[in-house]
Amino acid sequence: MNSASETITKFRDKTAFLGFENLNWLKDLFSEQVLPVLDDFNDVYEDPIKMVGVAKNYYAEVDIITVSDSEWLLVFSYGEEKLKGLEDQYKLQIRAYELKEQFCLTLESAELRLRKYPLTTIANSLQRVFGISQ
Repeated sequence: MNSASETITKFRDKTAFLGFENLNWLKDLFSEQVLPVLDDFNDVYEDPIKMVGVAKNYYAEVDIITVSDSEWLLVFSYGEEKLKGLEDQYKLQIRAYELKEQFCLTLESAELRLRKYPLTTIANSLQRVFGISQ
């Protein structure tokens, strides 16, 4: 597999959520912190990846589920640290796969407390978690 720097540079939105364009900055975080650990030699990822650059009092982590040698489901969970473990907060499910020796990312679903949510809301919350203003 080639390096994560060769990642296709935007999410492909399978479900046409509103506000999807507001999440394109997230691809850089995944390219730097998540995609480098994906390989076709490891089929079990036991520990979630703790995302770097998270604002104080928040958490963000990614669980990796191997689908095949060249496809993974990335379950990206984040929210307030004080609520972690007490309730489900925000969750994005992103499918990562190799296509012509590059990684592609497809957003599968976006949820807040187990309910589907528009990405405009999700994007605003993520910007708060990572301290990004747009």
